[in-house]
Amino acid sequence: MPEKTVSIWATHADWSEDTLHHLTCPSYTEDGDSQGSEFSRAFGVSLDDDLLEVARVEVGCSLLAALEDFSYAASICDSLTEQGLGQTPQPFNQLVLAYDHRFTGTPSTASIRGVIVHYIASVSYRE
Repeated sequence: MPEKTVSIWATHADWSEDTLHHLTCPSYTEDGDSQGSEFSRAFGVSLDDDLLEVARVEVGCSLLAALEDFSYAASICDSLTEQGLGQTPQPFNQLVLAYDHRFTGTPSTASIRGVIVHYIASVSYRE
């Protein structure tokens, strides 16, 4: 199977998992046109919300441990390890993964509802 790409963001916030889902869910105009989500607007990206996975995770665990319950975790963790990205520079308790999307890395952080969200990496994975 061909390799695909996943982009990963992390933050430390008091948001509930419902709030995190709401932040990544697009809004629409009266005509039905997508306006993107708060998350996608903050990072200036167009994301398919059907290809997003978001979750609250245990504070203080490594990125690799936090990804255990995500889809394609083994493959994603292998890619992160190969790139030396198994740890994050700041503590986090929320992750956003965008499958089939390679983020450029700019901006590397964005403020959403007063909380800084950090772009971690875009890595390959196999289904």
